[in-house]
Amino acid sequence: MAKRTVIIDNSLDGAAAGAAFLLANPDAGVFISSSYSLPSRLANLPEWGRDITETTILGIGCRRLEAELTEAMRTLSGLGVSISWISHGRGYPEYESAVEGLCTLIREPDSTTLTHAVLSSLGLTDHPRAAFLLAIAEAGRIENLKDRGQKTMAELAVASMYRFFQLGDRE
Repeated sequence: MAKRTVIIDNSLDGAAAGAAFLLANPDAGVFISSSYSLPSRLANLPEWGRDITETTILGIGCRRLEAELTEAMRTLSGLGVSISWISHGRGYPEYESAVEGLCTLIREPDSTTLTHAVLSSLGLTDHPRAAFLLAIAEAGRIENLKDRGQKTMAELAVASMYRFFQLGDRE
């Protein structure tokens, strides 16, 4: 298991943001979460790999109690795992004050998509694949993509998320 992980949501923007993160961190493990299951995903990270030292949450809000989220972050921190949380737009102010001492908050308020926020925060806006990933993120839905390559990559991302959620396939 990778020492660094990234947690994305199950949207095209989340998948493209995860791919953008992997441009800078190609050995990172990728985990998918919903806003509802974010605290349990964080709490269960050590079960997926004991050597995890860093995790980054990409733009997922939290629809659970604040205490559940902070408890999961405290547990990870106690195990020596550093946590970063990248958000775009206005972020998640309802949780930021509770978690700001438990993780590094990276806000990109001028970014239109999470993918743009990730590319900006990692200094990858000029990367050769940046425009490709932004087009996927901005499309919102596979049906809106016109380019066949973008459509194929988006379909692969959706298929892998399906395998993860429906079949429990970690690979």
